[in-house]
Amino acid sequence: MAKRKKKPANKKKPSATVNIEKTQKKQRKNLKNMFGAVIGVAIFIGLGSVGVNAYKKSWETSHDLTVIGNGTPTIVQIHDPKCPKCKKLMSNAKSALSKFDDKFVFRIADITTSAGRKLQRTHNANTVSLLMFDRKGKMRRTSSGVKSADELELAFEDFLQRGSR
Repeated sequence: MAKRKKKPANKKKPSATVNIEKTQKKQRKNLKNMFGAVIGVAIFIGLGSVGVNAYKKSWETSHDLTVIGNGTPTIVQIHDPKCPKCKKLMSNAKSALSKFDDKFVFRIADITTSAGRKLQRTHNANTVSLLMFDRKGKMRRTSSGVKSADELELAFEDFLQRGSR
């Protein structure tokens, strides 16, 4: 008669130990997920604040009207941010100005701000307008209404040659 091999004893852990290990694994996984979420939120907030600060700085620069008369001819758009024609004029003006490198300073007189309203009133300008100031800050020309980028390019070239001194 052949000897029977003994089967190894089934070494099962008590069910309480298994449940504790499962619970601990779940907790570690949850902690890792929470840690990842906290890091993600911190990065998002950090990048968001950088973006907001950059936008704020850009807005402040583009709306700084104190540069008028500081030695560089300045073109100022009288602008209402809710006005579609104003937005189109701004797009066309920026496109035309891109051909002039740094020969002009472009600024926005936002009529929703006190400085923008004051400049508009001082020069009795319409909302969809460009005001062209010489190097010393004297207004030399205006352009009212939406003009194409090509028309504005010609106007800026003429202003640069004849009226910006």
